[in-house]
Amino acid sequence: MTAVLFDMDGVIVDSESDWKRHKYENILPEVTPDQNVDNSETTGMYYPEIYDHLDENYETAVSRERFLDMFESAGRTIYGQEAKQIEGVP
Repeated sequence: MTAVLFDMDGVIVDSESDWKRHKYENILPEVTPDQNVDNSETTGMYYPEIYDHLDENYETAVSRERFLDMFESAGRTIYGQEAKQIEGVP
């Protein structure tokens, strides 16, 4: 049996800039209004962990469930319409 396991983001599709844009234009302004959250604080985190981090370190204005819905909606938009396939991937 042969198997290949890899991470999609940065390997098959380029979605990092799309995620940054969605987080900083749509998600974070609603979740942590009027607070400056540095991108490096949450880059590479699984999105449920991002909420936990924000809730522990900032004043969050939405519930965890609302945050998860926002991230899932952004993911559908990014992977359904915006992310570009990495050049050279068949």
